Amino acid sequence: MPAGLPLAASVAAQEPAAPETASPFGSDPTPDQVIQFFTLFSADEGIAAALEPLVKEIMQPGEMEEGWEDAGIDILADLAAMEGGPGAFLLRDTDTEVLSAVDLFARSRPDLARFESYALRPEPVGLVEERVFLGAAPGIWLETAHQRERRGNALCYSGYIGVTLHSDRPVASWREQTAIEIATYFALIDQLAREEACNVYKKRDDGTYITRTYRPDGTRLALLDAETTPLVPMPASEIDAFLSETPGGLVVPTGQ
Repeated sequence: MPAGLPLAASVAAQEPAAPETASPFGSDPTPDQVIQFFTLFSADEGIAAALEPLVKEIMQPGEMEEGWEDAGIDILADLAAMEGGPGAFLLRDTDTEVLSAVDLFARSRPDLARFESYALRPEPVGLVEERVFLGAAPGIWLETAHQRERRGNALCYSGYIGVTLHSDRPVASWREQTAIEIATYFALIDQLAREEACNVYKKRDDGTYITRTYRPDGTRLALLDAETTPLVPMPASEIDAFLSETPGGLVVPTGQ
């Protein structure tokens, strides 16, 4: 359910944040050690059990809508018709706290030289159809890679095929609470990857877009849609400036 992964970005914390302590990565972690931290955290049975009610709430099916696949517009054709053709524009969420942008053509090439980057889930070469850039915390971004299936005007997803973490400062400088919050969101993405969902785009009179989310059987995912904010076209040439902005950061559950 790319399109910014809307609901998870505004989940309220279930307990107060713990006091800031030293980085769990140590002073000079190897890339494998960083990746292992996130992998083991996501695989932890206690974390999975804590997130399960949230996933069920997010994916709670609503009313079934007939003809949902043919509602809305052909978003790929609409963007391809803009100046510059396919890939010239991304869709930026208008949420000013949790920054996100969707590259429906997976053609943007941001300059990531100033970031430490870690392939938490390595993506297969040549198979990525779509990317999402999500501001997880100030200076920290998650990039998810996706494949999709067309059903009429709907774009349907079965999870992701890659996740990369980008940090504009060494992860060794992170405090423990920052690492736990980012790892919790990564674990949530892992759990949501097991669910299928489809996005239908609708264009508003002001040129912005909104999405409606469905299960493949046509039932609405109304809770996701309730958290959705409009998307605006963003020139692909602005992706570096976008990644230089300071996101407010995600608020995710860190305890039971």
